[in-house]
Amino acid sequence: MRSICAMLHLYLGSILVIGAAGCGGGGGGFKVAPVSGVVTLNGVPLANAMVRFQPDATGNPGPPSIGETDDQGMFTLTFSDGNEGAVVGPHKVYISTRKMQTSAENSDIETEIAPELVPANYRTAPPTFDVPKEGTTSAKFELAGTTPAGGVQGGQPTPVRND
Repeated sequence: MRSICAMLHLYLGSILVIGAAGCGGGGGGFKVAPVSGVVTLNGVPLANAMVRFQPDATGNPGPPSIGETDDQGMFTLTFSDGNEGAVVGPHKVYISTRKMQTSAENSDIETEIAPELVPANYRTAPPTFDVPKEGTTSAKFELAGTTPAGGVQGGQPTPVRND
């Protein structure tokens, strides 16, 4: 009986150790570091932009991190669980000011509540950034160019499938 209890404790202890290895830090077992910086557009701070760092490596490079710029264009990255940081290594960086809101009358319709100000070339060929193992407070993105012309502006409905 004693050996069965000992084996049971060993088994349960192993499960706890394995479960704990996948938890914490927002990186899910990936090496993470704090990242903050600034985004400008034509030399002016870009406010209210979403900045997404998408790890760019083969296999499972890790989860993305996001941050929103303040009035000075400054951002701090966090994971979806709220922990700060980004996975160490190379990333593609997606920046956008466009914001959508679901229509109260029809959930299949979204309305643009903030237009896209980021020039198209940054959306089709996003910049890259290599997150150092010690982290950084100086991730700088100096965007330049003309903001998108045409398209849906000023809160016009845009049909979007939500399936």
